[in-house]
Amino acid sequence: MRNIHKIFRFIWLLSCFICCFPLANYAYSLRQFSNKNGLSNSAILSLYQDHQGVIWIGSCDGLN
Repeated sequence: MRNIHKIFRFIWLLSCFICCFPLANYAYSLRQFSNKNGLSNSAILSLYQDHQGVIWIGSCDGLN
């Protein structure tokens, strides 16, 4: 009976580790940009990231 509790505890800890591990892969890196950094306008209307990783920013005054 004691071994069953140890096995159950091991499986529970292992499943918690497996379920929580993928969350670490989705860390965000945030940077703030404004018209001082070259944006045509700091009011952003849309964002798009293409297949090459380039981020396209649509503002009130055009595409950046």
